[in-house]
Amino acid sequence: MAGKLVNIKLHTRRSQRVVKESRSICTCDCRRSNSTSSTSML
Repeated sequence: MAGKLVNIKLHTRRSQRVVKESRSICTCDCRRSNSTSSTSML
């Protein structure tokens, strides 16, 4: 049971990191698209 809990904790931490990375990539892409075609997304 304890091993399972540790596994879940590691998994959540890893998924959080992935979410952070994907978010930063998304914001970068959004900024790039906004700079090229100003406020067409809004």
